[in-house]
Amino acid sequence: MNKNHSRIPAYVQRTLQKFARDQGLRWRAILNLAWQTGNYPDPQQAQPLQWLRNAKGPTWLMSSECTGVVKYGPSACCLMVEAIQDLITVAEGHIASDPKGNPLTKRAIDQGRRAVSEWQKGTA
Repeated sequence: MNKNHSRIPAYVQRTLQKFARDQGLRWRAILNLAWQTGNYPDPQQAQPLQWLRNAKGPTWLMSSECTGVVKYGPSACCLMVEAIQDLITVAEGHIASDPKGNPLTKRAIDQGRRAVSEWQKGTA
């Protein structure tokens, strides 16, 4: 059972988990230094990790939420939001190829967008 209940986007959680694994026991100190200097060991990780710093701040590194993200990976809820976004993309492709489409498809897209929007309001 995943004991991480973080509302941080799944891609950011995955990046943090990989960063911690790659940097070893001193990962918090290394990340804190990267946040101060802008020099990340892996430049591809800079954007999500900088987002995390701006959203949560350096003191977050010592929180139980941070520990949960690193230990357990992305929360189930974040993965669900990611899946909904992917399903919306697929459904929009179907509607684009068949404008009449199925009314349930359009309804599902609207509901998915509302669900993602409500989730994102809670992460701001």
